[in-house]
Amino acid sequence: MFQTIHQLTSSPEDILMVTKDVIKEFADDGVKYLELRSTPRRENATGMTKKTYVESILEGIKQSKQENLDIDVRYLITVDRRGGPLVAKETVKLAEEFFLSTEGIVLGLDLSGDPTVGQAKDFMEPLLEAKKAGLKLALHLSEIPNQKKETQILLDLLPDRIGHGTFLNSGERGSLDLVDFVRQHRIPLVTVKESYHGGSGITLEHGL
Repeated sequence: MFQTIHQLTSSPEDILMVTKDVIKEFADDGVKYLELRSTPRRENATGMTKKTYVESILEGIKQSKQENLDIDVRYLITVDRRGGPLVAKETVKLAEEFFLSTEGIVLGLDLSGDPTVGQAKDFMEPLLEAKKAGLKLALHLSEIPNQKKETQILLDLLPDRIGHGTFLNSGERGSLDLVDFVRQHRIPLVTVKESYHGGSGITLEHGL
């Protein structure tokens, strides 16, 4: 589904329109605080770069605020595991730049994407860099069974939030050790039904 959406939103103008539409929809639903989560895309035929992609989302947030919508909107820049560690490093640098220049609108970094692609250890360097820079970390982990080692590596970063975490529970072939670690460190957990908002390619996450 997201691949089709990406094909339909290929220019800065498209991203601006979608961002404003998503924000208005949530505002109309009475939501007061919203975090958008989206992956900057590589340069394409329309000339949209990763930087202009992020700028388009930020412009959508700015225009929505100017239209006096009663909603506070922030943005998590996403690292897609499928891009690999080198792309992750580029994304962290981009997130750091906007984190420093947007007065808290760019709030943090999100790690997500196909959980069968890559290994957590490959992303440690960019994730640690993001944490050092002050970016909040939202990490999708334990989305498939039998990933105790991978999950522990990510949990050791003490993320500000866990996305999904479907198989953390021992009843879902997870581990009581991991559950106890999450509880001990009071790491917030967001479930699938709470985090997904259909259709836009830009999804909601509860507050960091």
